[in-house]
Amino acid sequence: MKTIYTLLLTFISFSLKSQVIEAQKCKNENNIAISQQEIYSTNSEFQEKYRGSQIIIPTVIHVLWYTYDENVADEKIFEQLDELNNCFNATNNDIQNVPNEFKKRIGNADLTFCIVPNGIIRKQTFVNEIGIKDSNVFFSNNGGDDVWNTDSFCNIYITNTGKYIAGYGIYPWAKTKQVNGIVVHPKYIGINTSAHFNLGRILVHEMGHFLGLYHTWKDDNDCNTDDGIEDTPIQEHAYYNKPFYPQNSCGTSNMFMNFMDYVDDNSMYFFTQKQIEKMQNTVSTEYPNWLFNKLDNCALYSSNKTPFTLFPNPVSDILEIKIAYSSFKIVDITIHDITGKILFEQKENNVEKIKINVENFTKGIYFLTVGNTSQKFIKY
Repeated sequence: MKTIYTLLLTFISFSLKSQVIEAQKCKNENNIAISQQEIYSTNSEFQEKYRGSQIIIPTVIHVLWYTYDENVADEKIFEQLDELNNCFNATNNDIQNVPNEFKKRIGNADLTFCIVPNGIIRKQTFVNEIGIKDSNVFFSNNGGDDVWNTDSFCNIYITNTGKYIAGYGIYPWAKTKQVNGIVVHPKYIGINTSAHFNLGRILVHEMGHFLGLYHTWKDDNDCNTDDGIEDTPIQEHAYYNKPFYPQNSCGTSNMFMNFMDYVDDNSMYFFTQKQIEKMQNTVSTEYPNWLFNKLDNCALYSSNKTPFTLFPNPVSDILEIKIAYSSFKIVDITIHDITGKILFEQKENNVEKIKINVENFTKGIYFLTVGNTSQKFIKY
């Protein structure tokens, strides 16, 4: 099924893909079989095996540009990746805005999207607004770019999707070897000047579809259909712009601030625990290779400009720090976890390279500080 996000903040649903556009009211074609929902129900075995583990998703970015302004800079891509990872790991800076009644339902996916080496492909296309058609965007011969092996890589396309389309994600049950990934208009990548979608959360929303999530109201303006997620309340319709809390329909307080609704970027804050379980189950059933990739050479790009680099990142044992600026003569180096607890402290004099063994660290997110500058790294 493709769900479309519109500039007037209304949506249309088409079969087999999920697409976001901005212009018309939602028109439903409810042709997804119940069995497809059952396929992506909670997988308790996966939860037991991988709970608390940071799963690194090897990601490829395809930038297809027709005009020069569509050739999004690396910095903007890194900024977008930061937002994607923050939202999926409940570390976005507005997570505290989740209403109290829903706070206990906040989920952490333990998924980190990591751009692989040489994983930003730039290609000038001869097709204007190529992102509108799957038959073009996913095929090099038609002006697009072939996907990297979808069993091993998550493919994200940044390309012009026309005046009314912001982006779309291919549902797991609709994918093929050739057509599989997420497509987002370049004007919605990272922090941008859009009136409604200016924080980079179009990609977050579409990644949810790619990993098996429906909209919270399941695209029907009634109380008879549901998204199949246990901890998202039944709601009658989509919400747009920046609604006041609370909003009610179908006898429930509606979770309009969920990433799978249609509110503005600055009004959506979280995935629920059961949404997370469904997406994790999609990874284990549809993309099991992602669970076992050895990504010592995978660069977790960041928009933060820092005077040192970390490698590899994610890391399993030895973390190498390369000091880029000679202005660091004597530096304090610390590592702390997400609670602020310091796990490592060391002072160095006139060094350009430092190696730290983090093999015994628990899997998760950490912050390494050199002087007054910090970078995030993943231990897996």
